[in-house]
Amino acid sequence: MGRKSQELSAAWKDRIVSLFKQGFSYRKIGKLVKRSHATVQYIIKKFKTGSTDNARRQGRPRVISQRESHQLVREA
Repeated sequence: MGRKSQELSAAWKDRIVSLFKQGFSYRKIGKLVKRSHATVQYIIKKFKTGSTDNARRQGRPRVISQRESHQLVREA
């Protein structure tokens, strides 16, 4: 199965990192940006080890959604 939530944009990640540099705690940052403290912790961990960029995906993106694919199978 795929991800169940949207990825955070680079602007949000930069905001989280800047709040961390200002000395805010994970929980306080989470409340300010309305994300869980675990998400904030993960982003800061990625920042400390390198980059917060979104990972590239392997393969070609789907042309039709999973739902459309099932509908085509049913119609055929």
